[in-house]
Amino acid sequence: MKKRFHYGYLIVLALVLLCFGPVSFSMSCVGIFIPPVAEHIGASPATLGYYISLLSIAGFVSLPFLGPLFEKVDSRIILSTSVILIALALVLQSMITEVWQFLACGCIAGLGMSPLMFLAPSVLVNRWFVKRNGFFIGLIMSFTGIGGVVWNAVGGALIGTVGYQATYLAFAAITLIMTLPFTLFAIRDNPSDKGVMPYGTSDVQVAEAPLIQEGVAAKTAYKMPSFILLLLYAFLINLGMYTYSMLPSYVATMPEAAAMPMLGATLASVTMAAQTIAKLVWGAVGERKPVFFIVVGCVIGLIGVLVMYMFGSTVVLLFAGAVMYGFYYALTNVMNPIVTRSFFGDRDYAIIYSRVTTSATLGMVSGSLILGTAIGFAGGFGVMFVGTGIFLVLSAAAVLLAGRSRRREARGCEDEPCALPDAQGIGV
Repeated sequence: MKKRFHYGYLIVLALVLLCFGPVSFSMSCVGIFIPPVAEHIGASPATLGYYISLLSIAGFVSLPFLGPLFEKVDSRIILSTSVILIALALVLQSMITEVWQFLACGCIAGLGMSPLMFLAPSVLVNRWFVKRNGFFIGLIMSFTGIGGVVWNAVGGALIGTVGYQATYLAFAAITLIMTLPFTLFAIRDNPSDKGVMPYGTSDVQVAEAPLIQEGVAAKTAYKMPSFILLLLYAFLINLGMYTYSMLPSYVATMPEAAAMPMLGATLASVTMAAQTIAKLVWGAVGERKPVFFIVVGCVIGLIGVLVMYMFGSTVVLLFAGAVMYGFYYALTNVMNPIVTRSFFGDRDYAIIYSRVTTSATLGMVSGSLILGTAIGFAGGFGVMFVGTGIFLVLSAAAVLLAGRSRRREARGCEDEPCALPDAQGIGV
């Protein structure tokens, strides 16, 4: 008997488009607009670069509220509002005349981007799928990188042809046309809303309430040592993300850059391509042993940053190091939701994971401040690579401790509140 199309695939398609379009416009395409905007309003590109920091801070502030919101409010309302906020930010950026206006748009875009990038993929995939969750999360998140490659090329061509204002408006129109129909009419919170079971359980239509979600209650999880250690890991793993944005600047200090003007941009593109592939890889294998594969990713990243620093003058090794760094860079958006679910299950997943993501976002903001300041004081990029390496070692240690702590908690717990959702799923 031929299998019927499962509605969960449409949920995945909607999430793919959200990451490919509005999330990429907000995060991956900022750089192509900064030079023409800076020239138009007479501002420093470095000052406009604070856009990303404010976008991240806005997301950090909103995340603790978004987790409970996903449990109480229809996802169609949350995601449609997010899409409209990002489109609004793009429209306003086409009209700015002052620096503060450009930076304020970063706050608006951050409020819109947080639900789309940090919560919706993992929350909705875990509701709609009981098998291959990691694969679908990795697939969805890979389109942030694919979108960055595609829209940077398209946007760069448009800016050169029609100017940055018209390009902003075009991106706003694409955001609304590409994604709003899906967020309004395709997204559903639970399989029961469409009368089906989650993918991986049964394709038989049902009319009952959704399946009871197993796992640890949020108020119980917050008191567990493993949760604190997981927050620490999420913070540490994001401290080294800043290094990616500094790779072109690092390359510009190398003698090889004079002979290869596009070396920095090419290195950034290779890193982005690597992290796109890595998201698919981590998604495919990560559910088997989440803690183990996080440690593997940290080790690969550690080797990558050391190779770029110590052997960067050899172009082949420089690119090899960038590829390995890309595999680390992909961990947070794919493995963080997987390991959180393996620890605490689906019961209060959205609420618990919003706290984990808040810690990760704080790490991202802190990393830019710590490493950026260190580079300024040291007068070179060696401290950035060494610091990133230290963060990776600490991240691996924190997640190992979190996994072992979670197993101890499960062994000492014979009742439901702190039992492991999957005794074999942590991977330590």
